[in-house]
Amino acid sequence: MRRAVVMGLLLLLSWPALAQRNKTANPPANEADAVKQADADWAKACAAKDIEQFMSFVDPNARFWQGGEGVRLAAIREEFRQSFGDKSFSLKWTPVDANVASAGDLAYSTGTFTLDGTDANGQPTHRSGSYLTVWKKSADGKWKVIEDIGSTAPPKATPPAEQHKDE
Repeated sequence: MRRAVVMGLLLLLSWPALAQRNKTANPPANEADAVKQADADWAKACAAKDIEQFMSFVDPNARFWQGGEGVRLAAIREEFRQSFGDKSFSLKWTPVDANVASAGDLAYSTGTFTLDGTDANGQPTHRSGSYLTVWKKSADGKWKVIEDIGSTAPPKATPPAEQHKDE
């Protein structure tokens, strides 16, 4: 009898810890919505060409993948600072999906983007494609970008001119 009472008390005392463990094991569905919203807000900061607001979404240990090479925080800031100074620069993206890891501390978002600007010769450029961004929940509960990579779609092929057969 005494053993049953002790076991019952232990179970009651450990219940809050078990309940907390279950909460983090299955993050609420709205966490995925929070990641998509963070992604959309980050896109708005980019569209506004606000470097400080843009960088506020980027984790200090972030890496952006460009051309097979990972670029770190200082280079990310400098590249976007320069791009935001170019009147022809426009980077727009739309989050399509987001998923959160069961622990609730990591997530990813995917979507599509368009990038307009000018090349080294001053000629207009246009690229579009899809992206994958990995997010980490910071100590203050905000989602921060830790990895970002985009994949440019190949240019649309121009159909060959129709050939006329001599009849």
